[in-house]
Amino acid sequence: MEAAHSFMPLGGIILIIGGLLANLAALNATIFSSSHVAFALARDKNIWSHMADIHFQKFYSAYRGNRIGNFHNHHGCVLPLFDVASAASLLFVLLFLQLNIAGTKIHFKFPNIKWVYKIPFFPLTPIIAIIIYIALALTMLQVNMTAWAVTVFWALLGLVNYLSYAETQSREDFEKDIVYEEAVRVGPKTGKRILMPIAPELNIEEIKNLSEIAFAIASEYNGEIIAVKIHVVPSR
Repeated sequence: MEAAHSFMPLGGIILIIGGLLANLAALNATIFSSSHVAFALARDKNIWSHMADIHFQKFYSAYRGNRIGNFHNHHGCVLPLFDVASAASLLFVLLFLQLNIAGTKIHFKFPNIKWVYKIPFFPLTPIIAIIIYIALALTMLQVNMTAWAVTVFWALLGLVNYLSYAETQSREDFEKDIVYEEAVRVGPKTGKRILMPIAPELNIEEIKNLSEIAFAIASEYNGEIIAVKIHVVPSR
């Protein structure tokens, strides 16, 4: 702002207005994304499943998930701005630290997989990144202890949720409703797949037309066709 004052009229005021508009846009995106993250986690039963309920009467949105976004907004209003910024920075540092650890572990755990991307100077690059992120996280202990307190609180809350709820409601529960499954392969894997869902009520002519479209696309891209037919068994 001081620099803007020195070389353009009303430079500081223009920067203030631009900063306020940028913060409003970022806040709106943060609230929107946090509510949808809660919706996705609840849909996969990683958190309370009712967080994925949709308000069909009026709003047509995951209204319980939206409250999570509003809760984050209240944090920004209650805590000092320095603490909010420090906690957000620390969470991002820990996030990228986990990404580098996970990426390195996956490459060593599955060495035969042909990855579509390559990490330059692997594994030196992620190891250096891990060391730098650990140093940054430890530096935050001297900068702002409140950020670490907030981070530890949310980490412990997530751990309690995982051990008490998410672990018992894992994704394997979704497969319990499958009473019969049959898979037949008539050719080798090509790496490119086309999913062809077949509804039980389709007649022969409709299945034939659907198959011709799938065969044409598969021939064009040298792919394989996966035909899926699902029968819904009514609950007793």
